[in-house]
Amino acid sequence: MAREKFEVVISGVGGMFPECNSFDDFRELLFSGKSGVTVDTRRWPQGSLDAPPGSGKIPSFDHLDSTFFGMTPNLTEVTDPLTRLCLEKSIEAIVDAGVNPADLSGTHTSVLVGSCISESEFIQLFSSKKLAILGTNRAMQANRISFSLNLTGQSYQLDTTWAGGMQCLDIAKRIVEEGSVDGCIVCVANLTISAAISKQMQGLGVLSKDEYTRSFSSDAGGYNRSEAIVSFYVQRKENARRSYGSIVEVGLKTFGDRDAIFAQNHSPQELKSLLEEVYENVDKSQIGFVEADGSGVRAIDAMELNVLKEVLVDSSKQTGNPLLVGSVKSNVGHTEASSTFVSVSKALVSMDSGLIPPNLSYTEPNPNADALINGDIKVVTQVTPLPAPLVGVTTMGLGSSFGHVVLKQHDKVKAHVYGKYEMYRDGLPRLITVSGRTEQGLRDILKKIKTYVADEEFAALFHQVFKTSIPRHNIRGYVLTPDLSPEDETENLEQVEYYEGLKKPIWFIFSGMGSQWNGMGNDLLRIPMFRASMERLAAVLAPKGVDLFEILTSPDPALFDNILNSFVGIAACQIGLVDILFALGITPDGIV
Repeated sequence: MAREKFEVVISGVGGMFPECNSFDDFRELLFSGKSGVTVDTRRWPQGSLDAPPGSGKIPSFDHLDSTFFGMTPNLTEVTDPLTRLCLEKSIEAIVDAGVNPADLSGTHTSVLVGSCISESEFIQLFSSKKLAILGTNRAMQANRISFSLNLTGQSYQLDTTWAGGMQCLDIAKRIVEEGSVDGCIVCVANLTISAAISKQMQGLGVLSKDEYTRSFSSDAGGYNRSEAIVSFYVQRKENARRSYGSIVEVGLKTFGDRDAIFAQNHSPQELKSLLEEVYENVDKSQIGFVEADGSGVRAIDAMELNVLKEVLVDSSKQTGNPLLVGSVKSNVGHTEASSTFVSVSKALVSMDSGLIPPNLSYTEPNPNADALINGDIKVVTQVTPLPAPLVGVTTMGLGSSFGHVVLKQHDKVKAHVYGKYEMYRDGLPRLITVSGRTEQGLRDILKKIKTYVADEEFAALFHQVFKTSIPRHNIRGYVLTPDLSPEDETENLEQVEYYEGLKKPIWFIFSGMGSQWNGMGNDLLRIPMFRASMERLAAVLAPKGVDLFEILTSPDPALFDNILNSFVGIAACQIGLVDILFALGITPDGIV
């Protein structure tokens, strides 16, 4: 009997991209029209080995919170930066999905990591430092994540050159939709540390001589090598608290017996056969955008576009509009082993925002791309609305591999989109509690939270992540959201403190006479649980001639001249507040 297949979604994203510390930074870079490729000396001196000058670089890769991951200083020192970054960005993806990392302990969650050349591996392995074999063993890129989170699912690293990310997605989709795992962490990593590797790639004739990757353009002259580390948390839709989009189809093929190692020798028929298989059961009229490989090598770009025309345009002319395409390589360069996930990340940005970011450095259409010349395909050069819910992403590997994934935009519509400084519709602010490793890091999180507009679902994600302790998070804090005006003084609405790891006793102090005041229940009655408690009490008091809601809400200054009203109002509020505290799991160690 065939097993039921579940819909699979990408529920969390973590990453570092050229000049971007996070997925949010990457989103801003794409829509800003700025390039992530720079010419500088952060990786090697200009002119070293006469390597091409332009490359895309992540902001940093030389730090790791080893205590959080339970690693000794000696092991941390020799651990490959790729492994360090995969650790950090996997945690980031899990938290982004609204999941507390500690909640994954003991679960059948798999870890798949795709990487290729480790340019630091050569340095560490030939050093005399102890533990180098553990720090540079590429299997550890996945195994270390599983060990740190106590995961019991399969854990391994994949090296299929630049198609490794597509291989990870293919496996992740399969095992998650079959229900054989609880979820899957997939990660890719690429760094360009050595000028020697760039020199080798230059010998293949595929690198740009300047800092521009001109995808699909007539003046294309190759790509810029770039860095990125990207991690996705993949789950069944029914279990996900967040969805950036569903994984509809994934296809991957490798064609051997090639005369050349690079894709210049790819046959259009090979790519076409893959795409036809992937789209066999997909409504092509619902393709809103294709994130093409677009390596900036003219022959490959033309071949790819012409095949896209044959498969997606000629067989699907219902809309009468050109097929929209782009390539993130024009924005941040070619991230090689990470390129599939960087392209998918751009697709997720498009689906989440409903807008396609623009390609850069596109002047005139590639003269060999008939699909561009005759208008069947259009390169997106301005921010453009996504016209349909499906997005395709193509990748091409170094060793004659093709991959393609079809993603579907989530179909959930927000009940209300808030404006800046707008209060939640129920009139209640949200208390968001967070924890972290350093005070400055936590304050940065709180500062970021305060920049967001009101959003019940966003607040709920924070509540899910931080409702229980995260191991080794010794800094605790909270913030009340949203800010209600540009001048809103929120210093008294947030706090950060060090947590010693000891549960402090909780005492409930019940005040007596004198704590009553007119309208004492007005704000509390907006809390559904408090109102329900008051309604139960009011039903008991009504036969006695006592109007509880009048006592709680009346502005009459003479109301509390009657001592009965004072006692009833104070006691009722205390009962309602205790009901709320109990519902939150807060019980007293003592009562005064």
